[in-house]
Amino acid sequence: MAASTEVRVPFVDVEVVRAAFRIRGRDKIRGRNGKFALKKAAEAWLPRSIIYRPKGLFSVPLRAWIRNDLAEMVDDILPNGELVRRGYVKSSYIRDLIDNDRSGRADYSREIWHLLTMDYWLRAHPHKFSRQDASLMQMAV
Repeated sequence: MAASTEVRVPFVDVEVVRAAFRIRGRDKIRGRNGKFALKKAAEAWLPRSIIYRPKGLFSVPLRAWIRNDLAEMVDDILPNGELVRRGYVKSSYIRDLIDNDRSGRADYSREIWHLLTMDYWLRAHPHKFSRQDASLMQMAV
């Protein structure tokens, strides 16, 4: 839960909690059907297709961020940032990655995001890695 989005505010209401404590444990869960009582109660207001659908994932629009909202930041930071300055990644590699992503030849938004966050991390922790680590980083990239 520390790394996810939670939307459960209505369930912390005192009356909801009191009602939940009045329900027997075996009536709350049935087999692999978690939240049985909650789902049964929701049937009065919601279609079954919504209540019993598979759990969904929350994803961020990373590709759109890298190509649009963060494009200027990517251009300003990555080609000459900490990763390049310390010799972990070559500027030409980063430029090719960005160019290939923007031209649509490939989706490198995830790789660009990782490089961007690593660059910021290196700025925040300037003494965490030495020049010796550069060879390890280059093998990984």
